[in-house]
This record gives sequence, structure tokens and C-alpha cells, in this order.
Amino acid sequence: MDDASRRLMQLARILSDARPYAEGSTPDAVEYMHGVRLQRIRHLTAQLDERAGCDIDGVDAVTMRLLLEEYAHALAPLRAAVREDSNALERSAAALRTDQRRANLLAEQQETGFVATAPSGPPPASQSRDT
Repeated sequence: MDDASRRLMQLARILSDARPYAEGSTPDAVEYMHGVRLQRIRHLTAQLDERAGCDIDGVDAVTMRLLLEEYAHALAPLRAAVREDSNALERSAAALRTDQRRANLLAEQQETGFVATAPSGPPPASQSRDT
């Protein structure tokens, strides 16, 4: 068996192995698949490391493509969570801006209300301090 055939067999083994990276059982299918992806990433990276310094061939190109796909799949839930958190932060910021505008409007209304009810001239003689 030549080197390329051996490496292709290793790729087939890596892709067919459904054991997660971390040992132990998890009832959550998403966590389980995440562990499997991490295990595949580890093995694919090791296979590429074995060939460091060698010319890149077709098997290396397939291995790199598989590695990138595993990374993309592993990061997809993280990207979705970040998008969700970003949307929540944007909603919170919009609510804060609305509340700030309301508070400024109320403060302005109270200020103009105080000015309208304030005496406009000198105090009557009975209220003057000089007398």
C-alpha cells in the first residue's frame, strides 16, 4: 500500500469514528457531535502535521478541506450564540436610548414647569429680608 492510499484509509477511519474528544457520555446530541468534531479536528491536524515539510498533494488538500469543514461546523453554534447575544444587546441599547429620551423629556418638562410657577419679580415687602 502506497503512502497516499494509507493516508486516504486514515481519513476514512477519522471520518467514520464517532467517538467524542472528551470521554464520558453526554445525553445531549449537540454536545456529543461537538465532541466528535473536536476529535476529528485533532486527528486531521495530526495527519497534516505528519506531512509537515513535504510537498502538498491531493490527499493533503482533501485533509485540509475536511479540517476547514470540521472547524466551520464546530464554530457554527458559537456564531449563532454570538448573533443572538448581539441582537439582545442591540435591543437593550435601543430600550436604553428610549428610556434616556423619556427621562430627558420629563426633566425638561419639570424644569419648564418650575420656571413657569416661579415668581417673576422681586418678593413682596413682607417677604423681603431687609424689612
